[in-house]
Amino acid sequence: MSSMSIYYRSSHAELISLTGHTFAYPPHSHVSVYTIGVLLHGAMELRQGHENRLVHAGEWFVAPPYAVHSLVPRGGADMLTLCIHRDIVLGSADISLMDAADEILLPLLGNGLTNREAHTLVMDGVDSLLSRRDAPQPLCCPYIADARRLLEQHPGEIFSTDQLTKNTLVGKDQLIRRFKKELGLTPRRFLLQNRIRMAQRLIEQEMPITEVAQAAGFYDQSHFDKRFHYLMGISPQAYRKAVRAIPVSTGPV
Repeated sequence: MSSMSIYYRSSHAELISLTGHTFAYPPHSHVSVYTIGVLLHGAMELRQGHENRLVHAGEWFVAPPYAVHSLVPRGGADMLTLCIHRDIVLGSADISLMDAADEILLPLLGNGLTNREAHTLVMDGVDSLLSRRDAPQPLCCPYIADARRLLEQHPGEIFSTDQLTKNTLVGKDQLIRRFKKELGLTPRRFLLQNRIRMAQRLIEQEMPITEVAQAAGFYDQSHFDKRFHYLMGISPQAYRKAVRAIPVSTGPV
């Protein structure tokens, strides 16, 4: 079974379809979305917080914003991952969670790009999220919140730990320890994932790959390609080819 990745986009959500997946996602978090992962075939080892479990076919998991998690496939795995913005999940957007999920899932079902079993599993995950959609806990330290905000809002700018220390008025070692304790990642790793997410958006907007690397804060193309593949499992060029608009449904579902 060959590996394939497709990224479907709608106005309010993203659905990632992985087939024959063997790439191990390193520890990471999502700062603005709730993620529902559904296993269709095979199994994935999920490490999230203090939890370490094997997710089998027909099961799902939920990763709230800022929840650090990693995924290690056991052989080739087929998985669907639905990402929905936290404002929708928490009920503060102009569309409901169920409507946002239907907006992206029903056209795929109507065009035969997914099946009813997969659709049902994803919606089961959405139902589970509806029953436990607690807002992320606020950070304990104001200076960590300030550092996080800088790294989220300005990922393409060159930030060193020394610069963060200057902005937060605490020692470098204290900042790194506290940041990792509260967010589960070092400032450097947190910045990297935000730069890659920025690069994803720019690639989707058809910016040339060479310009994306510079805009997202990478010092050369080779470094950008390696870091993108490290977190995403595919190259920036392959990601561009894998992004799909949601098709118009061709019939009843």
